Amino acid sequence: MVSEKKTSYVSQISSRNVTAPAGCKLSVEEISKLADSLNDGAMFGILTELKDIQEIKLANLAKERSKLVASFQAKFREMEAAQKNTYEEMINDEAFNDAHEARILKQFTRDTNQLKEEEEAALKEFDLKVLRQIDRQVKDQQEYLDVAGLPGMNVTLDHATIKKQMFTISIVESLHTTTSE
Repeated sequence: MVSEKKTSYVSQISSRNVTAPAGCKLSVEEISKLADSLNDGAMFGILTELKDIQEIKLANLAKERSKLVASFQAKFREMEAAQKNTYEEMINDEAFNDAHEARILKQFTRDTNQLKEEEEAALKEFDLKVLRQIDRQVKDQQEYLDVAGLPGMNVTLDHATIKKQMFTISIVESLHTTTSE
């Protein structure tokens, strides 16, 4: 005997499935399995916890990046102050001439460009680290949801499969919102 709850889930999933993006449409069997996996309500809690963990990790990564940017901004301010002091000392020197000024300004430009390059390299390295961490988190979430029994979940890097997994998760999240109201 099919429960009323499952029938309701099948109906709601089917109605959302009508507007599925290309390649994401769920089969009748997938809809049935998805409805079964939601019957006891545990999957909603699991997804909420995974989403909360993801948000915390992303917030921490954003803070780390902001600290990195701020550290370079501080370095630029320090360098500008040092350059200003050096320039002011040199123009007060009686031996200072246009050739000295050109040389010192050229050195200031090189120093500034070098620090900009260091900043770009550090940010690029950090961003690549973030992408690796996000890939790892996606893999961990796929594995966790697969073990938890959410249909269609398995560890993959295939973009089409990930897109379908995301669609499936969005359905579950929307069902959670409608069932918890």
